[in-house]
Amino acid sequence: MMKRKPECSVICPVCGMRLAFEDGVCYCPAEYCGYKCDKCKLEAEKNEKGEK
Repeated sequence: MMKRKPECSVICPVCGMRLAFEDGVCYCPAEYCGYKCDKCKLEAEKNEKGEK
């Protein structure tokens, strides 16, 4: 089970909503916002490349 990294924010820097966490990526649940955590996205991409 993947967990949110401690260095990741829990509040969206764009709109101020509390971030949700799914598939290893912190993201903003607000439909109009669409923010995704850059740290998490980079980690997820690294992990995908490492597994193949």
